[in-house]
Amino acid sequence: MKNITAIVLAAGLSSRMKKFKLDLPFKSHTIIEEVLWKLSGTSIEETIVITGHYKERIENLLANNTTVKIIHNKDYALGMTTSIQRGVQEASKNTKGYLICLGDLPFISTEEYNQILLKIESVYNGDPIIVRPFFNETPANPVFFSSHFKEDLLNLEYMEGAKSLISKNIEKLHKITLKTDNAIKDIDTPKDYNNYRKHQ
Repeated sequence: MKNITAIVLAAGLSSRMKKFKLDLPFKSHTIIEEVLWKLSGTSIEETIVITGHYKERIENLLANNTTVKIIHNKDYALGMTTSIQRGVQEASKNTKGYLICLGDLPFISTEEYNQILLKIESVYNGDPIIVRPFFNETPANPVFFSSHFKEDLLNLEYMEGAKSLISKNIEKLHKITLKTDNAIKDIDTPKDYNNYRKHQ
């Protein structure tokens, strides 16, 4: 499905890691570069990275990546929702919807992103839809909102994400079950990162 915008949230403080985490080595990249690499293997044509606390670090890290649009969210300290809203504001006017991706979820494979995109394409008929992956009944990421929800996203007052919007539109939610826990396995703490390193 064409004209989907991936919004990659990379504005956080990395407070639980106690240092900037998105530039930590991951496979042959860094964490954030791994996420973008996986997305680059999909049909998504517009990818927006939202920066915040570590604006300069991310801009320097991605300086040679000409395929992404880097946008700073000056209100990042107010919460994740402001970064989602910044991405929605910057998305192409022709976009069919927003795939909200987390910059610290590097385990999701290109194949799994493609499975989610195929699900979006299979259920999209011009009406409002939300698509969310699950693993063993656990809600995962990324979440897709069709562009019908643009104003709802921009008007969200809850600052920790779009859960309330999903709850209010549960009849428009389409689930896809993934076979691995990659979409719920983030890197938040030194322990998370050390566990990843141990298994390399």
